[in-house]
Amino acid sequence: MKYYRSTNKHGSKDAVTALLSQLQPHRRWQLSLIVLLMIVGGLAEIVSLGLIVPFLAFLIDPLEALQIELVATVSSIFGPADPNSLRLWFTLLFIVAAVVSGAMRFLVVFFEMFWSCENLAHSTILKKLRITFATSV
Repeated sequence: MKYYRSTNKHGSKDAVTALLSQLQPHRRWQLSLIVLLMIVGGLAEIVSLGLIVPFLAFLIDPLEALQIELVATVSSIFGPADPNSLRLWFTLLFIVAAVVSGAMRFLVVFFEMFWSCENLAHSTILKKLRITFATSV
């Protein structure tokens, strides 16, 4: 195995490039998919956490919550309605954001575990075949 040593101070990009060049193409694809899922999952977490304060403000006092710019913008999308129907819409919006965030977190963990176990099973089967082949010859 060839070791890579950067000669410049800021060799992070070179180190990552060297690391990625050592991976098989399907592992590079899996890594890029995991990174993409992590970024999307992080954004979903930010959205769900960012909706907590407007959601709680709207539950406490809908008319006062309409003074918040985000709440006013979202309520204008739903059109003019009474505070109780807006409360329902904001509750549903918060639920959807929380479910999407949880689903993204689940997908990241699922694919990480699936590909880790796939690699483990693959290497275990190869070792077993090598032992079987070596003892039979």
